[in-house]
Amino acid sequence: FIAGRAMGEYGFSNSPHNCDLACLASQPIEHMRGEQIVGIMDHNLVRGRWLILTMHQIAGARLGTAACEFEQMLEWLDRNRERVWVAPVAEIAAHLRENVQNA
Repeated sequence: FIAGRAMGEYGFSNSPHNCDLACLASQPIEHMRGEQIVGIMDHNLVRGRWLILTMHQIAGARLGTAACEFEQMLEWLDRNRERVWVAPVAEIAAHLRENVQNA
């Protein structure tokens, strides 16, 4: 495995320069309001952190993220598309391992 995702054991975001790729922190967003999700993304963008968001389903009652809240997140990502890299964890982990952490 190139990377392993944990769930906030050591915080809820990662430093791209010295994160443990075997135990990456993630931020669960189930049952969160859109404003909270956007606030978390904004906060981590300003700090230069790698934020991994996790959810189980969209619009599901148990452990779900409401569709309108998910839509708010997507709108923020669209507005910030030039500043935010959205990709699978493995893709970003491979980039960090090859280009950042060995520098």
